[in-house]
Amino acid sequence: MFILQSLREFVDNPMGKGSNAIPSRHLIREDLNRRFEKMLGEKEKKVSLEIYRDRDSYYFHFKIPSESSLRKNNYDVVLHFFLDENTKDAQQDKNLNRYLVRFFSNSPGFTYTYAYAFNLHGLLIEGLSDKFKPIVLQNPPVTRNPGEIISYEKTTYFACIYLLQNNKYLSKMIINPIAKPLKWNEFQRKIRNTDQIELEIRKENQRVEREKKAQKLEQERKSNSLLKELARREEKKVRGAKARSDIRRITPKSKITPRNSSITKIKPK
Repeated sequence: MFILQSLREFVDNPMGKGSNAIPSRHLIREDLNRRFEKMLGEKEKKVSLEIYRDRDSYYFHFKIPSESSLRKNNYDVVLHFFLDENTKDAQQDKNLNRYLVRFFSNSPGFTYTYAYAFNLHGLLIEGLSDKFKPIVLQNPPVTRNPGEIISYEKTTYFACIYLLQNNKYLSKMIINPIAKPLKWNEFQRKIRNTDQIELEIRKENQRVEREKKAQKLEQERKSNSLLKELARREEKKVRGAKARSDIRRITPKSKITPRNSSITKIKPK
């Protein structure tokens, strides 16, 4: 039986304390941390967050942008903070540090690599499982994740790190006044399914291709205009040189001789 963990415990080791199933965890985290900071450094890349409350249970709905510098699509990531029989005493805590956490993401990386394993080990938010195609949870990911391990997936890790870096959102004093009451059907409609996400990715890829083609055509147009301008200048230069050469070759048509004077010379007597 997989042991459920708190947020910090999950970030430290998704497979649980003492497990060595994920080699070089610190290197993976360092790489993901760098990528997260780089993504947030881009002007149009913003993480959005809405918090919902259902009694002592909290749902954090993130929209995590695509890491691609060209695409503008994003993914729904949900973290569910809850208590079980072993953690009920955390109900009086002022923060969510001891709350257990389950996950959901509709990013392709989570869907096709980790959704099956998270569901198998009880870490997937059950009420959102129908956002995946049935085959995702029915067939083991024999190619992408043959060991069916729980590991670091980019979008869910980014959501975790966002909360740890902005830990005010783990304080009940901060989130209780701003959390929306959970209306499950309404909340679920906000979460896109696999088909919607894949359609948005295709549309973004098509937009990127169109813009690349448009940029290429514009570069070709500018290049052609520049070549035409250079050719025009060269032609003008050649015509100018030819005109100067023609001027140097001009000679008088006949020799100019002085005319005889018509005045009769007076001879002395």
